Amino acid sequence: MSLAVKEADMNARQPDRRDITRRQMVAARLHEALSSPSILLTVDEAQRILRLHRDACQRMLRRLLEAGVLREIQRGVYTPTTLMSGLPTP
Repeated sequence: MSLAVKEADMNARQPDRRDITRRQMVAARLHEALSSPSILLTVDEAQRILRLHRDACQRMLRRLLEAGVLREIQRGVYTPTTLMSGLPTP
């Protein structure tokens, strides 16, 4: 069996990490959560809302902070800024 066939077989059995429907679902949940200006997000709260692994939530919160969509009001507690346009639309 060639290497290309083995790789294709292995990829066929593993779910695609970048599944667009999963992304859309996460984007919709995130948009809904952040549309409330009074929400306070922690990694644990993001995990509960988005139903993602802790490390994925940490990366997402960090990227939203860097993009100016969130601001950190105290260590590990985030709230939305007025730059909601940085969010993907569901």
